[in-house]
Amino acid sequence: DGLVAHRSLIFLCPMSFLRIKGAVLILVIIGIQIETRGQVNTEKFRKHHVEKGFIFNTNFRFGYSSGNSEYTTADGVFRIDYNGNKNDLFLVASYDYKETNSERVSHKGFVHLRGIHELNSTIALEAFIQEEFNEFILLKDRKVVGGSMRTQLFDFKSKKDSLTGLKSRLGIGGMYEYEVFDVPE
Repeated sequence: DGLVAHRSLIFLCPMSFLRIKGAVLILVIIGIQIETRGQVNTEKFRKHHVEKGFIFNTNFRFGYSSGNSEYTTADGVFRIDYNGNKNDLFLVASYDYKETNSERVSHKGFVHLRGIHELNSTIALEAFIQEEFNEFILLKDRKVVGGSMRTQLFDFKSKKDSLTGLKSRLGIGGMYEYEVFDVPE
């Protein structure tokens, strides 16, 4: 089998922390974009719940249609959150499978677990682990472990309604990833 393993140790750091100029800054930005090429963006999974305790959400679909061609699809998302006084935890799992005329066109999934500990009202520490696969990009297995520290720059909440607001955070962190690609020989 043509398996290729890839390991990386990546440190994510806002540019204001680095004090670098000109061409070096451009090279760093290009390098960061190259290293983050196939990662699932987990920021979309970040929720800001006010209620304490457990929250559970799941969504599964299955579809089949037949005519001139056959199309099968199955996908789902599972999520559980624990919101505490100073500690939050969430687990998200996603799976997607699509087949048309007995040919697989999508087969991917991931699981992400993140723990957040608030040191005070503006600074939080985070740790996470993630497992992922995606046949379309030949990613057989991807494991990630990492952590970060975030600080809140501002948190604007509208006085008119509870849905309008703007929150901004700045963070620094690092992660270790191990990837195995199933490359045809």
